[in-house]
Amino acid sequence: MILRGPGNNPQVERGMFSVSVVIPAFNAEGTIASAVRSALGQEQVSEVIVVDDCSTDRTVEAARAGDDGSNKLILVRERVNGGPALARNRGFEVATGNYIALLDADDRFLPGRLKNLFEAAGDDWDMAADNVAFVNQNTDPRAVPVRATRGSARPLSLVEFIEANISQPGRRRAELGFLKPVIRRDFLQRHGLRYDTNLRLGEDFQFYVRGFLAGARFRVSSGCGYIAVERSSSLSGLHRTQDLGALAAADRDLLSGMDGNSPAAAAMLRHHQHIRGRFRYRTFLDLRRRIGVARALAAFIRKPADLAVILVSYVLDKAMARTAGRRTENMTRVRFLMEF
Repeated sequence: MILRGPGNNPQVERGMFSVSVVIPAFNAEGTIASAVRSALGQEQVSEVIVVDDCSTDRTVEAARAGDDGSNKLILVRERVNGGPALARNRGFEVATGNYIALLDADDRFLPGRLKNLFEAAGDDWDMAADNVAFVNQNTDPRAVPVRATRGSARPLSLVEFIEANISQPGRRRAELGFLKPVIRRDFLQRHGLRYDTNLRLGEDFQFYVRGFLAGARFRVSSGCGYIAVERSSSLSGLHRTQDLGALAAADRDLLSGMDGNSPAAAAMLRHHQHIRGRFRYRTFLDLRRRIGVARALAAFIRKPADLAVILVSYVLDKAMARTAGRRTENMTRVRFLMEF
């Protein structure tokens, strides 16, 4: 069901930068109004599309509370929960602007974000993203940016993007799959680019990789205009073992269509192996809860490669647990996704 505000007309004349903001939302009544207000506050925005993914709380009412009366808010109500990928695809179907901007229901745009991003990116791009500032309930409010900064933009390559999404011990977590780009809608339409609805984890990463493979020119800006709120209850923090398995399978599918001798395929193979290792480790943890450590390890005794990954992950987990206090202390500060 699509609910448009009174007088909302997607056929009205639009300027050069008419942006449709797509916000998938599931049980987001506490944050969705702030996300909606931040999007409506951007002068380039022609419509804000909230796709309610069959929420069981007051997400729809809260989204309406963020409306500014400009008749730009569009509510799409799904009858069945299909996950964030399906919700974003639904938003793409409804969008009429010549650009589409992605926004999560927990997050918000800083004032001036789109203006600065368009100015920094120039004309030669299909996807453009700026830096992301991560905050949480412990972050000192005085450290949080209040307005977007412009910065300067540079091209992002597929190999660089994939490599940045492979976690490594001792390296700051900075997966570029967390980027929230603005995308030319005609590029999406021309290539039939949509999210993989089998995924509830890593769906952004997969979507961006397929954009690259379709020839997307992706530019990233050192300016920051996107605030991401880190919550233990967020969907990305609640992934299941089968979600990792689905992501590993999606990586394998992407690899099957790539030139096996290319640097991008080599990077993709490393990503696949990384995700497969995480999947195996989570499988081990599930077994450990049911049958104990010794029997769970014995289940992998005939798979030495998997067993080695599990043992290394187990040791790293123990080491990380010992440094949890220091990580909590660092959470009081703003963390930026990209370093320039």
